[in-house]
Order: sequence, then C-alpha cells, then structure tokens
Amino acid sequence: MQKLRKASSLKLLFQFPKYKDDLLGFMESLIHDYGDAIEFRLGNFKGLFLNKPEYYKYVMLENWSNFPKSDRYKVFSPLIGDSILSANGPRWKFRRTLIQPLLSTKKIKVFDEPIQKTIQGMIHGLDKQEQINISQMMSQITFKLICRLSFSGDIEEKFDEFSNLVHTLAKESKDRAITPFLFLNKAPLPRNFKYRNLSSRAHQIVDQIIHHRIENPSNEVDLLSLMLTAKDEEGNKLSLVDLRHELTTLLIAGNDTTALSLSWALYELAQPKNKSIQEEVFEEVRSILQKGQIATGSLITQMPKLKKFTDEALRLYPAVWLYTRQAKEDDNICGVPVKKGTTVLLAPYFLHRHPDYWKTPDLFDLNRKNDEDRFRFSPFAHGPRGCAGKWLAYMELYMILASLINHYQFTSEKEDQVKPKALLNLYPSKNIYLKATIRD
Repeated sequence: MQKLRKASSLKLLFQFPKYKDDLLGFMESLIHDYGDAIEFRLGNFKGLFLNKPEYYKYVMLENWSNFPKSDRYKVFSPLIGDSILSANGPRWKFRRTLIQPLLSTKKIKVFDEPIQKTIQGMIHGLDKQEQINISQMMSQITFKLICRLSFSGDIEEKFDEFSNLVHTLAKESKDRAITPFLFLNKAPLPRNFKYRNLSSRAHQIVDQIIHHRIENPSNEVDLLSLMLTAKDEEGNKLSLVDLRHELTTLLIAGNDTTALSLSWALYELAQPKNKSIQEEVFEEVRSILQKGQIATGSLITQMPKLKKFTDEALRLYPAVWLYTRQAKEDDNICGVPVKKGTTVLLAPYFLHRHPDYWKTPDLFDLNRKNDEDRFRFSPFAHGPRGCAGKWLAYMELYMILASLINHYQFTSEKEDQVKPKALLNLYPSKNIYLKATIRD
C-alpha cells in the first residue's frame, strides 16, 4: 500500500492567501510536508493529489473510464458548451470519434503551407526592435495561425474584434478556473454576466462564419471544412451548435497553450547559461534550412535536437500544468484508496521536476531522455482523454521555433528572473522581453 497522508484542513485554511497569490508555492509546500499522495478538504471540496507516474498511468489509461473530467471544466460551459474538452460519456465519445482523426499526423500535413505562410508574414524585422515582448508576439502568431487553420480567410473582416474577444475571454477564464469556490461562477455577479455576454458575441462571430461557409462552399481545406464533413460510422455529424463549441475550444485552448510553450522555450533559449544549447540547436537547424528559410513539416523531421529542446521546455514548463479527474466510483489507485466523488489532481509541473524520476530536475538539459517511462512526461496527458490536438501543437512548435532559430540569435538583456505562475495554464509572472539579432 502506498502511504496516503491527509493534509490538515486548518493548516490549509491558514495558508489560503498563499493559494491565491502563489499556487505553485502552496502545492510545493504540501508535497514537502505530506509527500506524493495527499488527501485534503477545502470546504465541500474533496481532493486527492497524486505525484507518481504509476498514478498517471492508472487514472489516464488503465481505468480511465472511472475518472472522467471533473466538474471544474464546467466553469467554461458558457463559452465552450459540452465540447471535447469538457464533455464526458457518450457526448464526449461522439465528439472524439469525429475530431480525433482530423488531427492525426497524416491529416495535419495539409496545414504545412498555411503554417509556413503565417510564420513568413510575422517574424521578419524582429532585429529592428530594441526589446521584443515575446509573450505578446507568440500570442499574436499563434492566434493568427489557429484562425487561419480554422477558417482560412473567412475571419479577416472581424479578426481584430475577434482577437480582442478571445484574449479577454481567456483572461476571464483564468479567474473562473482557479477559484476553489466554483459556485461563485454561477452566482448573479457582474463578472458572470460579462463572461456570458462576451461568450455570446464570440458565438455570433463563429456562427456567422459557419453559415457563410455553408452557403458559399469553397475548396479551402481547414478545420471548419473538415468538421463540416466529418461523420461517424452511422453517418451522424456535428450539429451547428456542436461545431461552434468545438471551434471555439480550439481557438481558446489551441492558442493559449501553444503561445505559452513557445514563450517559455524562447525564454530558456535566451538565458546566458544556455548559450551553448542555442548554438547547438542553431547548427542543426542551419544544416537543414538555408539562411532566411522558413521550416516545413517535412524538414523538421530531420531535426532531433530541436525535438529534444522542445520537449525539455515542455518538461520544465508544461502549459497545462494541472489535470483534474473525478472518481465515478470508489477505487484504489496503485494502493491509494479513493472515494466516489473525489477530485483527483495530477500536476505534471511537479512530476516533471520530481527528483526520483529526473536527474538534476531543475536543469535545462538538451540531452535528457524522456522515453524511460512515458508516464513521467505528461505535457499532453495520456490515454483516451489525452490532448486531441497534440500532433498539431507539436507541428506548430517545431516549425515556429526552427524558423525563429534559423533567423535570429536570442538574448536576454534583463537580469530579473521570470518565474512560472499557475493560473488556468502556466503563465510567466511577467512579460518576457528578449533581444533578437539577425543570423548571418
């Protein structure tokens, strides 16, 4: 039996201010005091925090059907409804059956050219800026990219309004996700009215694009066209409301997580301590790409060091730093008893830095091996509820990073350290500013 320790509710209550201001520090102190299997209560919330690869394997793969997504994901329902991200049971299975094949390694090859064009249009002239707000720039690139992959050119007229809407909704979603008092998200409060109104306007824009495409079919291959024609074995298709929610989910989740992953990767790349790593990755990239060339989907497969660099950034800074599942029935997770209704918390941020599974876990190591136990490395989760867009995310990360590294050398001129801050995703504590110097 694994040793399960119960955290003192009184101690948790006393530390509650730290929960709001420094959630990572709060959870780190729990691990230090109680270990890798911690049962706790906050009000009527029953939680079980688990921090070993075998726990991930059991919850996400071996008995995944007993651990559906927790109710916490329902806080986003005004925006994404019962999408593939938040749904459970038959509704989730239907969506997964239709959407997962559209994002396979084979299918996403059609996005190679639009990704190249988006990168080409946004990365030139960075050396002319004294300091680049990398956080802002990556968000702009990835949002432009996910809009192009979703709607081709149909979003152009409303792009600015839609961009502002999505970024505001992303910020509001952060606040809704981290509160321990979920009932407040349903209360008649001004922030909830605002969230619903913003969601409704985003839905209007997406609905207009969907209807325009239906009435004016085109030969464009994008996520909208693929979802419109997707059918299961019985010929069932996504309804227009389903389609709206799935596209909105992609626009919110697909933009934020990829932008954060890129920002953290470039932050580490630019650190003085990692100068030799940057040169090593650049030499590999330049051996494949010509000066000024944008990376392609086929060429990035020839860059193993780039892949290792990307995975190491995802290890230290997993954009989705916390997964929550809810036990449908009483269970036993590798010797840890769990009661029905308990929310199971799996935080890859801490598993990825666990000294039992990683040598020098806080060091950025280009030569680190991640294949010894695949469940200790979980930036995209595992099993049937793993990230449906994993391979598209990797394709975007590789192509953008390879293109940037081929064009520029990045340096950090500000000595103050940027720390990770856990909200809905893993954000930098402040904007990341870097200097870009053109490569010969």
